[in-house]
Amino acid sequence: MTSSVHRLSMEQSLSEAEQRLDDWDITGAPVVDSEGQLEGVLSIRDIRKAKKQDSMHVPVSGFMSQSVVTTTPETPIERSLREMTTRDVGRLPVVHEGQLVGIISRTDMLNRIYHS
Repeated sequence: MTSSVHRLSMEQSLSEAEQRLDDWDITGAPVVDSEGQLEGVLSIRDIRKAKKQDSMHVPVSGFMSQSVVTTTPETPIERSLREMTTRDVGRLPVVHEGQLVGIISRTDMLNRIYHS
């Protein structure tokens, strides 16, 4: 799990979000509201859809995935991996008592499996 999580805000434009993802060298990030509550996830897939519709000026909230699969710090790694593969998601936000405390990526999972 990565505990220093890059976050996007719901009000950012997709253009700005794309630049941030590129700067951070990641393919997606959690989207939080003004109080830091997890509201969704934006991925490169979402940005590609927006580009096809010429909608890069739209706020992140217009294209983010809102049905977010999350995990907790206590969830066994095997269960998190199963959720990621079953639902075809590249990252799982880690939530504790309603707060975003980390994120697990496919890379984290592969590192765990191959370096154990």
